[in-house]
Amino acid sequence: MLINGRRIWQVAAGDGERAYHDLFIEWDVIAIGPGEYGPWPDCEAAVVEARTRNQATIIRRFADQMAIGDLVILRKGSSNVCAVGEVASDYLWLDDFGDIDGWDLQHVRRVRWIWKYKDAPTNLGANVLRFGDSVQDACSTELQGWIEGLDVPRTASSRKLTTLPETCQHAVPRERVSLEQLTEGLFDLGIGLSDANTVIDRMRELEMLSGWYKRAKDKPAENETVAYLVVPLLRALGWTPQRMAIEWKNIDLALFSRLPRTDANLAAVLEGKAMNKACLIAKEQGEGYVQAAERSHCERLIVTEGIRYAIFRKRKNCFASHPEAYINLTRRLPDYPILRGAGTIEAFALLAADWRSD
Repeated sequence: MLINGRRIWQVAAGDGERAYHDLFIEWDVIAIGPGEYGPWPDCEAAVVEARTRNQATIIRRFADQMAIGDLVILRKGSSNVCAVGEVASDYLWLDDFGDIDGWDLQHVRRVRWIWKYKDAPTNLGANVLRFGDSVQDACSTELQGWIEGLDVPRTASSRKLTTLPETCQHAVPRERVSLEQLTEGLFDLGIGLSDANTVIDRMRELEMLSGWYKRAKDKPAENETVAYLVVPLLRALGWTPQRMAIEWKNIDLALFSRLPRTDANLAAVLEGKAMNKACLIAKEQGEGYVQAAERSHCERLIVTEGIRYAIFRKRKNCFASHPEAYINLTRRLPDYPILRGAGTIEAFALLAADWRSD
């Protein structure tokens, strides 16, 4: 691959818990946060006040200094490279990236990936990449030599970018699902008005509790998340205590279609994480719990940290890589096309005790 004097950037794709490299490669993007304060540069003062000046500096670097044609190294950890690409757009603020497993990554650039890993990221060893800021110059001699040694197809630099969802509009916030719309949606699903209002009331309580945890700077453990955040919501959605079992055979929360509580009656497996932690990584663990033949009737896998829920549905005897539906109780969207999943109302339907597969 020819560098031709181009500037080289390295961009982190997650942290120790979260890994976004596959999502970035899938959509031909790089994305950083915090993006909840709006587009750059209008957000600068708010970012400095609420976060740190260094985070504002990183966003400025991403939005103002990066340029079309620059090279991007997609970094995972301190030494692994997942992909190499060319910046293919000006700066964008896309609200669809506002909740990627709990991180607000609305600051976006399109990138045409011209090399990407196959089985595992390439480990370049110590001191080749720079650790620290999520966006920074990458200028080591060793890295440049590695890039120049890459064998990439001639057509890689001219391929068409993956088309983003229609909802991805620069500087246009996504419309949220109002409580009135949610009530109507639940009613349309066959939930009685009284029960729908109970769900809304419970959700409001959970939003307040979530806010209290943040203000008190108190981080609930996984079992507290399940007990105080998850179980109350599921009770409102029709699950009775008899059909819910906490810490059942190593499953954080087992949900049963009927009694008795047996493997054959297991309807859904829920894996919980501490609030504000990454929850999508729990999918693999949850899948391991439903592989046994006697649990073949279990069709739903739920991962959550108490406020964000991703529901995976079994199809053709395996769970899809993307969630069937996703919901953030404090940031309710009608759909999540970046995750290739449905949104708030469909998520509640999948979480309900009386859900049945087609």
